[in-house]
Amino acid sequence: MQLPPAIEVEGLRYAYPDGSPGLGGVDLQVAAGSITALLGANGTGKSTLLLSVLGLVPASGTIRVFGDTVEDRGWSDVRRSVGLIFQNPDDQLFCSKVADDVAFGPLNLGWSRDRVEAAVDRALAEVGMAGYGERVPQHLSFGEKKKIAIAAVLAMEPKVLVLDEPTAGLDPRSAGRVVDLLADLCDRGVTILCATHDLHLVEAIADRLVVLNEARRVGFAGEPADLLGDHDALVRYNLAHAHVHRHRGGWHRHVHDHGPHGEGDHGSGSGSGTASST
Repeated sequence: MQLPPAIEVEGLRYAYPDGSPGLGGVDLQVAAGSITALLGANGTGKSTLLLSVLGLVPASGTIRVFGDTVEDRGWSDVRRSVGLIFQNPDDQLFCSKVADDVAFGPLNLGWSRDRVEAAVDRALAEVGMAGYGERVPQHLSFGEKKKIAIAAVLAMEPKVLVLDEPTAGLDPRSAGRVVDLLADLCDRGVTILCATHDLHLVEAIADRLVVLNEARRVGFAGEPADLLGDHDALVRYNLAHAHVHRHRGGWHRHVHDHGPHGEGDHGSGSGSGTASST
């Protein structure tokens, strides 16, 4: 028996208070047990879509979680199953101790003190922050705070993890650890929906890729390789750009996607690709 999608949205629309469009009728499915990466240029509605899935933005349309509409489940039940991690951890951490921030969610779920303490220890260990429970969150580095914010959601044992730019602002080593953590969570059955500009993350772990276009609708949905291998599409969706740099004794213009193949033209083994001199 095939499982229903972990998250399914149909015709999702939202307008900001000034009347400008936030979502233009988004249709999206996130398969249970998968990692879906959500891409798009700035302003195409990625963060708004994630907030809508949790009922934090009053969008119109249909939202289903594991086959049930939010009207049937109720938002409180949805938020027990779906955990949201903001791009900026300072929006999520507010206690004077790390352990209290991580314990906040489980305590509000009514868990026993013993269960909460075990959940805090487990979640901190999962993100590589064991032993940080007595530390002050505001005194940690940005990367450390990001991992604490992830731990605070993992402690509640969500079935679905929704993340907004999980690797933004992280050094390569910290970003790599976050990518490894997401892959491990997926292996253990957690469904992941992740808004990102990080094409390295997309190629490394995403099962499916969804791109929002300038109309705030889905412009592409499919296998990551199908988009990453399409240079014209990367440029069209503003996921790649052209800039000038010195190359072989002169200034040249290259299109760069800053994706998994590093600095250089996508698919060009020599690095010269279709560069044109300026």
